[in-house]
Amino acid sequence: MGHCIKPLFALTLTLTLGGCAALREDPSDWLGKDKIAHFTASAALAAAAADQLDSGSRSDCGSAALSVGVAMTFGAGKEYYDENYAGKYWSYKDMAVNLLGALTGSLAASRCL
Repeated sequence: MGHCIKPLFALTLTLTLGGCAALREDPSDWLGKDKIAHFTASAALAAAAADQLDSGSRSDCGSAALSVGVAMTFGAGKEYYDENYAGKYWSYKDMAVNLLGALTGSLAASRCL
C-alpha cells in the first residue's frame, strides 16, 4: 500500500484545496444535512469504483486509491459547479467530508486492508 500513499495524498490535497485559492471563510456547518449527502455520495461512488476496479488487473490498494480519486473528482466537479454556476462558493468543508466518505467507501469495498 505504501506506493499508493504519495499519489493519493497529492491528488486529494489538490482536489480539496483546488478551489480555495484564498481559503476564504466557509460559512457552512460541519454537521449540516448537506454534509451527510456529500459523505454518502462519495462513499457510494468510491465503493462502486473500487468494486469495478478490483475486477481488473490492478492491485487491491491501487484500486482503492483510484476509487478515492474517482469520488473526489465528482466532489470537485460539484464544488466547481456550485462556485461557477449556482452562485455559491467552493466549500473546503464539503471537500473534507467528500474525502472522508471516499476513504470509507473505498476501504469498505476493496480488499486493501
